Amino acid sequence: MQSKKLYQSSVLWLCCTLLWCVVIFCFSAQDATASTAVSDGVLHKIAEICTAWIPADAAEIDSENHASMAFLIRKIAHFTLYFILGIFSAATMFSFTVKHHRSLSAGWFTAWSFCIFYASTDEFHQLFVPGRTGRFLDIGIDSLGALLSSLLLLFFVQRSVHRNQKPENGV
Repeated sequence: MQSKKLYQSSVLWLCCTLLWCVVIFCFSAQDATASTAVSDGVLHKIAEICTAWIPADAAEIDSENHASMAFLIRKIAHFTLYFILGIFSAATMFSFTVKHHRSLSAGWFTAWSFCIFYASTDEFHQLFVPGRTGRFLDIGIDSLGALLSSLLLLFFVQRSVHRNQKPENGV
């Protein structure tokens, strides 16, 4: 029964990982106009929220600040998308490593390596999308997002495993 539950959780996490890869691919497949529209929409929503707390004239965004904020939003989006991919891929690998009694650290490294590989292929893919570019900076930001989330998950999984281990010889 335990083996069946581990198998089901492995398949579930693998499906989440693959589905999230499709989400990332869809964002990357947007041409420059569509991608800018998404970023501008997020920026507009942030400005709307801010105007509730600060005077409207103080919330005005000039073109230079708009470009800087749009750049920041894009980089936060990269980090966030790969933060989530890091969680899904690490959970997938941890479920497989637990099932096959392998090292959690090896599972973590495999998951993070997958995220770096996917970020690299994603940036390569963007070279073929009109108006988009592939950037090493984005691969670095993506890798950091995946690194942080997968390390956090590794920490909590190891903590849980150690907590659930039975003490030997009554110690």
